Amino acid sequence: MQINDTFGQNLKQISHMKKIYKLLLASVLQLSFLSAFAQPSNDECSGAVALSVATNTASCTVTTATTTAATQSTVVATLSGCWFSSNDDDVWYSFVATASNIDVQISNRSNTTEEIGYSLFSGSCSSLTEVKCDNSPNLFNFTGLTIGQTYYMAVFYLGTSVRGTFDVCVYQAPPPPPAPSNDECSGAIALSVGSACTSPTVGDVAGATLSNPTACTGTATDDVWYSFVATAATNGIKVTGSSSFDAVISLYSSCASNTEIKCEDNDFNLGGIEYLVGTGLTIGQTYFVRVYDYYSAAPATTTFTICASASDPMSIEDTDANGFSLYPNPTSGMFTLNSIENLNNATVTVFDIKGQVVYSVVNSVSNKLEIDLNNHTNGVYYIQINNNDNVITKKIVKQ
Repeated sequence: MQINDTFGQNLKQISHMKKIYKLLLASVLQLSFLSAFAQPSNDECSGAVALSVATNTASCTVTTATTTAATQSTVVATLSGCWFSSNDDDVWYSFVATASNIDVQISNRSNTTEEIGYSLFSGSCSSLTEVKCDNSPNLFNFTGLTIGQTYYMAVFYLGTSVRGTFDVCVYQAPPPPPAPSNDECSGAIALSVGSACTSPTVGDVAGATLSNPTACTGTATDDVWYSFVATAATNGIKVTGSSSFDAVISLYSSCASNTEIKCEDNDFNLGGIEYLVGTGLTIGQTYFVRVYDYYSAAPATTTFTICASASDPMSIEDTDANGFSLYPNPTSGMFTLNSIENLNNATVTVFDIKGQVVYSVVNSVSNKLEIDLNNHTNGVYYIQINNNDNVITKKIVKQ
């Protein structure tokens, strides 16, 4: 009897210990789950993380930001003067301005498809005034700040329900280089009109300043100028951006005119190729071309190439910095998407101007795909190429 009683007590103790172990394990797992999906401490302005301002990029202290489980701050959605409607993951930082011009460097984005949106505020968390808002893949530039004043910055991934991490550091912006000779329209560099764009001119917006506040798209804070004499009723301009340059092209009839004849921002990718086709031109008349980077902050690479041609440059196959080309563009219906890399298993989707999908396919061909828009109306279409490593968007015109 004594042996049975002892054996029974031991079984009860073992069973009790198992229950305690299960409870402890469940508690640890629950705490780990809550920790993994807990809102970051700087989810609201009141918890803004203070960033130190370095004197230059070399001494900049990098802070890793995460928007995982972050929520939307009402003040950003309410006060932002930008088009943001996707700040559902904003997190907050603050810094004390040690110079009037401050740069914020963004690097190591875990989501390379979406850019970073931001809103900069002065005042206090209970009474904020927006100073600037924009979006950029790598750099925010703030000018005219008050030295010694604390500024609050909400940052987030563009795109609804997009979350991730990125590195951020703040430093005093270096003094701008001297303005280029073609910073104003009066100093426009003359381009020769060739039969094709075989010998492009190298351009640079480093040190360029705003010369005309009117812009069809983007922010023309670093515009430079070129000119050409029309050799036909139709002449074309082609601009190829360097790796971090997103070009916009505008055409004017004179330096005195603030009205654009035409403006183009065809390619939404850094390092893309932009085309502007001027029609109805007067042979022998001089026309002026303005080129600038789409974003308000200075691009990491400031150079581009530009050329003027007697024919439509969009009818020629060109490969952009991402290795993609569309031709012919404009198209009457059929066009070819070509890539220097393997396009196998890439998802290619075509959207109309309303955002409706008109074509979608998972490509099974190595590096070339023919797309037929003959059964669709004339107009602008956007082609999105998702090859898992990156998402590229290009524009084509059917006419």
